[in-house]
Amino acid sequence: MKSRFLYAVSLLVVLTMVLTACGAQPTEEVIAEEVIEEAEFTAALITPNPLGDRSFIDSSARGIERANEELPVQADVIETQGVAEHESAIRAAIAQGYDIILPLAFDAELLLNIAAEFPEQKFASPSEVFASELPDNLIAFQINVHESSFLVGLIAGSMTQTKIVGAVVGGDAPGLNQFFYGYKQGVWKFARL
Repeated sequence: MKSRFLYAVSLLVVLTMVLTACGAQPTEEVIAEEVIEEAEFTAALITPNPLGDRSFIDSSARGIERANEELPVQADVIETQGVAEHESAIRAAIAQGYDIILPLAFDAELLLNIAAEFPEQKFASPSEVFASELPDNLIAFQINVHESSFLVGLIAGSMTQTKIVGAVVGGDAPGLNQFFYGYKQGVWKFARL
């Protein structure tokens, strides 16, 4: 029975490869038209630091990759090396003509000033922007990272044999504290079960 199943799967794979190879190749013109028709808007994610943090910067970049694969959008990741490059990166993205710019974890005052300077440019900040009022061209939203961190805390609490767990947090900031407190609550919840 098992060998019949493997034979059927192998045959199916071979037939798929043969039939795919026999198909006509699209011309460059057709490919270009499809890309233009598929991209309904353009977006730029600007990172606060280089990729490679194995945390929110990398997961945001993976989200952009996934959006490019699954949605009618052409989105790019613009990497900065730190705070000194934030303003110039935003201005470069504006000059490129993106429909929407997503500065990740940038200084709120800088973002508010640039949004006021360029009222026709749309911005979305996946970070806190503490202001009494936001300009019409800027939305700010917060991702509930404490929920996933809580689950990780539950897992860590269930795996410890010494009743000791730890966490390394990159600093004392509201966004980072949200990760930590969710994690801490998950560990405590498991300890009380």
